[in-house]
Amino acid sequence: MQVNTIMAQKSTRRKARKDDSESEIDPVYHALSRINGSINRMTLTQLQQQLNKIGLNERGVKEVLKKRLKAYYKKQKLAQKPESFDGKQYYPYLIVLDFEATCEKDPPTDYLHEIIEFPAILIDTADNKIVKFNIFA
Repeated sequence: MQVNTIMAQKSTRRKARKDDSESEIDPVYHALSRINGSINRMTLTQLQQQLNKIGLNERGVKEVLKKRLKAYYKKQKLAQKPESFDGKQYYPYLIVLDFEATCEKDPPTDYLHEIIEFPAILIDTADNKIVKFNIFA
């Protein structure tokens, strides 16, 4: 893979980046950032050769080829990333609204719909239960 070869050659002489020491950066996204940088420095011919090597269409302008190659590596890297979903919802509560409005069977083009009520429910995401139900009219 040409991108890895380019990255290996440059890894010995690259400057330290501020985020290199930060542990909260996801290693998959860090690797994607490096790959994207390598792709951005490729010539049109290098992009075409790399796309041909992995079996993708190598026709198009340079920017399109960059996007195609980046999308390929993003898909590859994210497929390797383990799922970290623990089943917990980020938000402790959700509010679900349902707007109900006036309507006519064949309304004129200038017909103004008016909200007549909007019921709302409050859901506790930890228990997946409705906590409260209100109708505002």
